[in-house]
Amino acid sequence: MKLYILRWNPTFSMKYEYFNSMMKFLRTDEIDDFDWSIYDHEDLEKGDMFILAQVGTGEKDGIAAFGLFNSEPYAEKNWKEKDGTNRFYADMSIHCLISHEDESSMKKEIEPFSAGTLEKLFPNVDWHKGHAGVLIPQDTVEPLILHLMKYTLPLKRSTDRIAFTEADNENPLRSFFAHYINGLCPEFKKKIIDSNSLEYVNFKEGEKIDKDLIEISEEKFNNVKLTQDSPDEDFVKFFIPIA
Repeated sequence: MKLYILRWNPTFSMKYEYFNSMMKFLRTDEIDDFDWSIYDHEDLEKGDMFILAQVGTGEKDGIAAFGLFNSEPYAEKNWKEKDGTNRFYADMSIHCLISHEDESSMKKEIEPFSAGTLEKLFPNVDWHKGHAGVLIPQDTVEPLILHLMKYTLPLKRSTDRIAFTEADNENPLRSFFAHYINGLCPEFKKKIIDSNSLEYVNFKEGEKIDKDLIEISEEKFNNVKLTQDSPDEDFVKFFIPIA
C-alpha cells in the first residue's frame, strides 16, 4: 500500500460547484466512481491511498479530500490536451471532502488541513503546485495520516466544511483509518498492538502468533471518546488488534 498526492487547481479543472455537489452527495452516500489523472502511474495499485490537495489558490490551498484508489491505472484520452494523446487515470473511492472555497473557510475547523499548516509540518511535500499523482516521501506518510486522523476521526457528523458518509456510530471514519493504519502506519500499529489486549479470531489463545499476521480491526473498536485535543494514547487505545 502506498500514499499518493493528487493536485487540483479549481481555476482550470473541476469547478467549486461540482466539488460542492460532491460534498452534499457524500453526506448521504458513498462516492466510489470518481477518477483522476495519475503522473507516477507505473507502481500505482488498486487499494493505494490518495490525498487530493487544492493548489493554485494561495491561502485557500490545502487538503481537499482523501480516500483509496479502487482500480489499476488505465489509459484514456488526455483531458488537458486535445491532441489525440492519452493520459493514465485511476478510479477512486472518496472517504472525506474538505472545502477551502471562501475566505471564511480559513477558520479553526479546517486550519489543520490548510497548506500554511501542512508546509510547516511536512515541508518535503509541495502543497501549492506540482503533478497530480505523485508518491509522498515514505518518511512523511505515517505522520501525515496520523495528522488527518487526529482532526477528522473524532468528528461524529459532517460539518459545513468537512463531509463524509455518516454511519450509525460515533466515529464514521473509523474503519477507513483502521485500514490506513494497517497498510501505511507500522509504528503506530505497533503501539496499538503493544498497548491493547489482543482479540483472537483465527488463532486460539496460547498459540504462538506471528506478529506480522496481527491486524487492526476495521469492525471492532474500544469505547474511547475522542476529541481533537485527545492525547495520542487515547487514539492508540481506541483501536483493537486482532489475530
